[in-house]
Amino acid sequence: PVQIDYWDDSSAQGVRSLFADPDPPVVNLEAQVADGGAQTTQPRPLDEDLAREVLRSAEILRPLRLLPVGKEAKWTKEDADFLSHAREQGLQISYVENPKSKGSASRLRYHRYSRATTLLEALELGATTKDIQHDYRRGFIKFPSHEFDRPGHIYSAVEVAADHGIHHILDDVARLVSPTVYADYVLARTFVIPTLEQAKYVFNDLVKSAFQGDQPLGDQGDAR
Repeated sequence: PVQIDYWDDSSAQGVRSLFADPDPPVVNLEAQVADGGAQTTQPRPLDEDLAREVLRSAEILRPLRLLPVGKEAKWTKEDADFLSHAREQGLQISYVENPKSKGSASRLRYHRYSRATTLLEALELGATTKDIQHDYRRGFIKFPSHEFDRPGHIYSAVEVAADHGIHHILDDVARLVSPTVYADYVLARTFVIPTLEQAKYVFNDLVKSAFQGDQPLGDQGDAR
């Protein structure tokens, strides 16, 4: 079998270290200059706590919705999980222009709570949980940072985020999460995947990305 103990490669070292030392100590980046003893500040890595929080937030996007605004969609467990996630994370929301029947009590209520920027705020402004579920199932609520990012979805993830002057959460992942933190996160999730076969493919993809697919494993110079 191929061994990677002798690979002189920073990507290989990063993957290997995740297994050898999954909880490394925090490194002090205020390094001493060897010849003078004076301190110099090295560039700090991205905030790992922030990066991990971004990853946790990006874990659940709004499920794909193919129906147009106003059409009632089937209520699924994925929808329920996403709304719970949106509420717990305080995700930014916005409502479409008041679609309720003129003169109705629901129209007056919608007028009040549709100014909300989070689900919790909507509840504080008079919305009920049934109102939120009703509006969500008909596409009346937008989630600028967490809309699904695939073609056919009711809203364009990039355009909705831009219209609200924010980044989509997946853009934040690309900007804020270092390869090491991302690898750590993916590996951690791999081992809680109930289907071992699926976990194998996740791990294989991670290893491929570490070596950028430049060479097959058997062609790595000093590998034995």
